[in-house]
Amino acid sequence: MERKRRLKQKIIALGRMNAMLGNLRENSEVILQMKQVSLDGRLPRGLLLEKRSSIKFDIETFNMTKDLDKKNEKRPKPKPKSPTQTAK
Repeated sequence: MERKRRLKQKIIALGRMNAMLGNLRENSEVILQMKQVSLDGRLPRGLLLEKRSSIKFDIETFNMTKDLDKKNEKRPKPKPKSPTQTAK
């Protein structure tokens, strides 16, 4: 019984690996883009098991959030110097 269960687990693991490798081959450019935008250079857990539409949605969401946050990333404008400060 134990041997049958282990064999079943191995088959399931091989199926998942096959799905991840297939997804990696099909979506290599999208996945590379996801790795570039992540903070630590790693893909989120389970991303390779998702479908292409889900991966593209994640990228679009990230890009939209990044665009919305651009104004928060700007440096403050320097204050103009007053005439009294320049005379010193």
